[in-house]
Amino acid sequence: MNKSKLLFIIITLYLVVFTFFISKSIYLFFTAHIEKWNSVIDIIAIVILVVIVLPITIFISEKLTTSILKRKLAEKKIYYTLITVLMFIPIIVFSVSMLNEYKTKSLKDYSNTINLVLKRYS
Repeated sequence: MNKSKLLFIIITLYLVVFTFFISKSIYLFFTAHIEKWNSVIDIIAIVILVVIVLPITIFISEKLTTSILKRKLAEKKIYYTLITVLMFIPIIVFSVSMLNEYKTKSLKDYSNTINLVLKRYS
C-alpha cells in the first residue's frame, strides 16, 4: 500500500466518522422538535446520508489527500509523523471519554439514572 492510499483511507475514515456524528446530532435535533415524525422521514434521512453526504465526504477527503501530497507533506519524516498523529487522535479521544465516564459521581447522578430506569419499566 503506497502513501497516498493509506493517507486517503485515514482521512476518509476520520471524515466519515465526523460526518456521522454531525448527521446524528442534526437528526436527533429534528426528531426532538418535530411532532409528526414517522418512518418515511427516517428513510429519507438515511437516503440523504448515503446518496449525498457520504459521496461529498469522500470527495473532500480525496481533495485533502491530493493537497497534502502536492505540498510535499508525504516526505518520509513528515509523513510518518502525520500518520502517527492521525492514529493517536482516536486513542486520545477514547481515553479522555473513558476518563470522564469513570470519574467520581455523586449519589444524585445515580438516583436520576435509577429513577429513569424505574419509570421506563413500570
